[in-house]
Amino acid sequence: MEDILLNKSEYIELKYSTKQTEAVEMWIRRFGAVDSKELDLGVLMAIHEWVMEGWVPTDQSEGR
Repeated sequence: MEDILLNKSEYIELKYSTKQTEAVEMWIRRFGAVDSKELDLGVLMAIHEWVMEGWVPTDQSEGR
């Protein structure tokens, strides 16, 4: 009988700096959520990209 080899998943360990962590939390709040679990994967992926680009949300009252 042949052994069935299972594919092993590779795990990427992401580590954010303190500044990046704060930016992620700001983006989560900007979307009206308290916790990241309240957002779908697409939004979380966008937030990750924005944070990696160094973008932070601006004050919502700016320009009003």
